[in-house]
Amino acid sequence: MRESNRAGRLLRVLLPALTLLWLAFILGRSLRPAPESSLESGWFVRLFRRVIPSITDHAVRKLAHLTEFAVLGLLLRADFSVFGHKALVLPILCGLLAAVLDEGIQRFVPGRSGELRDVLIDGCGVVLGCLAAVLFSFLRDKRKRKKGKTQ
Repeated sequence: MRESNRAGRLLRVLLPALTLLWLAFILGRSLRPAPESSLESGWFVRLFRRVIPSITDHAVRKLAHLTEFAVLGLLLRADFSVFGHKALVLPILCGLLAAVLDEGIQRFVPGRSGELRDVLIDGCGVVLGCLAAVLFSFLRDKRKRKKGKTQ
């Protein structure tokens, strides 16, 4: 049991740190001027076009928004869960706040614009990430229950 408590304490430190690092990554990308951001997304467009030849730069950029914030949602849900909060409202609200902050920052970066549509895409990503975390927890708990019955 002692080792379990140590692991729990470690998670309570590492998860929030990882979440803050991921948020810094997202916000750092928003601080990049448009030409630099376009160069980076161009690399991903070329990569995606190997699989989906007709994909556009615009679609890749929106998919990036969704993915970045899905990871954030997953991390936020894990953070709140580790501290005993099971409701989805708080991690989703924190993720939406991050989305608004992200788009707000972009309004002050040359060649970038903060868009309500992107806040909505980011918000959908947060919700998807939170739901994925709930699904992972459910499957983990189900496996533990099944393992407990067989012993």
